[in-house]
Amino acid sequence: MMEIPSLLIEETFPDSLLTCSGNTVALNPEFNENYSYSWSPKAGLDDANSPNPSFLVNTAQQFLVQVTNEFECTLTDSIYTAPAPPIEITLLEVCLLYTSP
Repeated sequence: MMEIPSLLIEETFPDSLLTCSGNTVALNPEFNENYSYSWSPKAGLDDANSPNPSFLVNTAQQFLVQVTNEFECTLTDSIYTAPAPPIEITLLEVCLLYTSP
């Protein structure tokens, strides 16, 4: 019996990545080493042909990735990265009164 290889690309990407401004994020830490990857835009990425490029998050950015398997089948997806909104914390002044016994 002849086995027919799967031509499908089994790869999933998150829709978005949020982190604190100034943090570096890896775009695809669960990559498949049998696929090749091409990311765009290339600006800001440490390596646009890496399966798992890093990006310094300072502004919102949409990245497209094209994944190709050994049969030249391709999948195109996107990831939106953005700095998370700052968290505001309001501290209340608390006065403690201590009396000795």
